[in-house]
Amino acid sequence: ITIKVITGLEASPQYAGLPADYRLVYAYLGFFGIVADFGLFIIAVREMATVKTPQEQSFILGNIYGMRMLTIIAAMALASLFVFLIPFENYSWMVKVGVGIAAITTVLTMMASTTSSILQVHLKMTQPTLALIAGKIIMTIYIVLVVLYFDRVPYGFYHLLFAGIAGTLVTYITTLRHTQHHFPFTPHYHLPYWKKVFTEAFPYGLAIILSTLYFKIDVLLLSFFRDKQEIAIYGYPSTIVELLSV
Repeated sequence: ITIKVITGLEASPQYAGLPADYRLVYAYLGFFGIVADFGLFIIAVREMATVKTPQEQSFILGNIYGMRMLTIIAAMALASLFVFLIPFENYSWMVKVGVGIAAITTVLTMMASTTSSILQVHLKMTQPTLALIAGKIIMTIYIVLVVLYFDRVPYGFYHLLFAGIAGTLVTYITTLRHTQHHFPFTPHYHLPYWKKVFTEAFPYGLAIILSTLYFKIDVLLLSFFRDKQEIAIYGYPSTIVELLSV
């Protein structure tokens, strides 16, 4: 729905290119986000499913949480800095600033999924699912309102990205509170365990990175060789294909 609504801006000459910029921001961040994830969610669920005591599960979740927090913040900081090395004729100033804004959404999304991993082990995913739905509804309403009153909203493009932050923040806070209520944990930084997890996660992480390259590289390549209107037109059906493939 959000992609369809945002793509509708392409019909207005003064806003032509904004849907392509929106798509480009998230396609660019997708690479850094997947590298930061590196299959840690899969390992977290597997590891917690093999132990029996709450203390062991808390230790595993705390370490995975700490690892993912460190890697995703580092990856998003690197993405936000590296984007300024790309020529302005390919990535406009609006895209570069947008990457920094949308990076917050990526951090919150990945931390919410990490937090819910122990709930998946115990088959208690009702609350996180409702939190995810609530976040998506808030994001969609925000985006629809921005698009409807785009000519009256200052920095409308950035508000499209702020919508993602608003939705994922609700999802993250709700999921974290629910998890802490049932399975309290604190972030841990046990380096020997981190080394073990990274070694085991490497095959999963490599597979996920290659899969992301397959689905995201097209938009990034188009950004260097085609104009924004073509990227916007291409982005809508390619997003639908990607969702159906999942």
